[in-house]
Amino acid sequence: MGLRFISQLDETDCGAACLAMISKYYKLSASIGMIREIAGTNTQGTSFAGMLQAAQVLGFTAHALFSQDKRLPSHTPMPAILHVQQGEQFHFMVVLRISKGSIRVADPAEGVKKLSMEELSAIWTGSFIILAPGPNFIAKGKASTPLIAFMSLLKPFKREFVEVFIASFALILFGITQFLYIRFIIDSVVGGHMQRTLHIVSGGMIVLVLVQNILNGIRQYTLSHLGSRVDLSIALLYFKKVLFLPQSFFDKRRVGEILTRLEDGRKIREVLSGLTLSACIDSLMILGVGIFLFLQSPLLTLLSVSSLPFFALVVILYRKPFTRNNTRAMSLHAAQHTHLVESLSGIFHIKAFGYEDPMYEQAEQRVLASLKQEFTLDVLGITQGGLLGAIEAVSQVLLFWVGGWLILQGRISIGQLISFNALLGYFIGPIKRLLLLQPQLQGANVAARRLLSILELPDEKEIRRKRPMVSGNPPSPISESETLFGAISFRNVSFSYGVKNIALQNFSLEIESGETVGIVGQSGSGKSTLVKLILTMYTPSQGTLLFDGRDSRLFDSQGLRRQIGYVPQDPMLFSGTIMDNLIIGLEKPHISDVLYACTMAQALPFIQGLPDGFATEVGDRGAKLSGGERQRLAIARALIRKPRLLILDEATSALDTKTESGFQMFLEGLRHVGTTILIIAHRLTTVQNCNRIVVLENGRVQETGTHQELLQKPGGQYRRLWECQKQVTITSGVEGEDDQ
Repeated sequence: MGLRFISQLDETDCGAACLAMISKYYKLSASIGMIREIAGTNTQGTSFAGMLQAAQVLGFTAHALFSQDKRLPSHTPMPAILHVQQGEQFHFMVVLRISKGSIRVADPAEGVKKLSMEELSAIWTGSFIILAPGPNFIAKGKASTPLIAFMSLLKPFKREFVEVFIASFALILFGITQFLYIRFIIDSVVGGHMQRTLHIVSGGMIVLVLVQNILNGIRQYTLSHLGSRVDLSIALLYFKKVLFLPQSFFDKRRVGEILTRLEDGRKIREVLSGLTLSACIDSLMILGVGIFLFLQSPLLTLLSVSSLPFFALVVILYRKPFTRNNTRAMSLHAAQHTHLVESLSGIFHIKAFGYEDPMYEQAEQRVLASLKQEFTLDVLGITQGGLLGAIEAVSQVLLFWVGGWLILQGRISIGQLISFNALLGYFIGPIKRLLLLQPQLQGANVAARRLLSILELPDEKEIRRKRPMVSGNPPSPISESETLFGAISFRNVSFSYGVKNIALQNFSLEIESGETVGIVGQSGSGKSTLVKLILTMYTPSQGTLLFDGRDSRLFDSQGLRRQIGYVPQDPMLFSGTIMDNLIIGLEKPHISDVLYACTMAQALPFIQGLPDGFATEVGDRGAKLSGGERQRLAIARALIRKPRLLILDEATSALDTKTESGFQMFLEGLRHVGTTILIIAHRLTTVQNCNRIVVLENGRVQETGTHQELLQKPGGQYRRLWECQKQVTITSGVEGEDDQ
């Protein structure tokens, strides 16, 4: 039982790829995408704890071990997983076999290779994982070719395929007609001095060639149109899937990695819309033209076919190198694209730190690595093409050598040999195209694997449905249109990011409908996690989150979020006008609601002061507006929805004192109409008028009470924070007077 090599899809996938290889070794089909999720893989890769957790979920018994002298015991069960360090990057690879003086490994980035013990010692950290099927292990699943999963996209285009197929069949007939024309001209017309027949037949042939080219143009147009529609289907399928994936997916992946998957769709389209049809047509041509040629000259036909085994051998020998290098090229391209996106997104900070030169050097390294890999692929193509060209040239010489001998023997005519050679292209050409599909199919298969690693992931609704309910069988889901009253209840909730990073521990909190609650605490205390759970971006690892006394998992996430007004500290504005950003997601917004919300958010004066008012373009991510203006628009956007629950996450941090004071007066009005308000703040003056203030520390409720109650607690956390901020305010005021 041999191990099947599985390459990583990007540079953070090495751990998941190792587990996928070992799973396949034990006849368990597990995708890299699925393993990433259960291992908690993020933008830094997979941790040791994540590897062990994923192995256990897959049904393996796994143990992490350490070798002080960096020697792998000969009795180590194989395959095992090694942890290595290459430069500044940590990496996982699978150990296949240990022999005297060397070790054979499957490196997800480079393929199967042999390392000397000295080479291994130079990169091995000494840590490794041994694993074997446990009592709960069940071998299941049979991996299919990734491209097959996309074949269903062709079903809506049956008519176009039929039209192209008919046109292609007609073109084949035209080709055979040209063969007969050449043979007729050489053997009959020229030899018989049939001048009138020459003019008539050649004139007819010109008409036939013109029709052939028109038909070919129509065929190419239809194929192009078909390819565009398949491209659109793949792009929209992928983008829709990404939009509905949980927030944890985006936290664990870089934007560039996600975007490069769209480019992979084009490679799939080339195979689906072009090569699939070409394969059908070529097969038909091989059968039809092959029979015709064999009837003309069996010896020449067999001679022409004799070169194909050598042709096939070259293609087979290059299959694995093409697969390995295609995968690596896509991974390096994704890393290059990610770096470019991050650089442009953070250009202000790069300039602020004078970091242009180091960023350029990093970009140069990534571009060079990507180009080097592309060059390696080009070299593979050139060497393969050279070998195939040599085989073809020898075959051509042999054809005319034997054909000339047959002419001298009087067994065929000159016209037959020349026309046979002309028509041979319609026979050998399709066979070679089918054999040479390998590089494109390998590239498309890699692209399909990368896309499927995302498309196979469960979306938010699937994840929430699969979470077990505390009470057993869940009741019917709550409809999207059901009104939220704003009561929130955390009951012994625990939550962690990944495997070890615990954010909340046995957290319990009751928030009544219409109550205004302030949440304070130092950085890392769990405030932001609390907001993400309320927005159902995440589901508690343990415990229960209730809305209006009902389990949050019963609510439709989108319907719930539409009834929540959320204002973050750094609001996101989209390219477009101010009005576009205010009414985003609303079907029929009323102008009076927009004006009222803008007035209450203290945004109307600055909007009316702009030359284009509500039609003003905000720029990329709101770049044309100040931080305070963006924050006011975000507040207005939340208020337009008339939310039953309003969450302000440091939402007034960029507002001046006068604007914030006016907004606080508006919040007083919201309290009287029963809106539940949750205010997360570092600045304690923002929450001092709340009905209740909750102080968090290390993911737990440390204190709770009103502003006055908490100040009266000697040695309390809130009191210490208040006195500290008060001291900073006094000091700042004194310094301000000195400056004057």
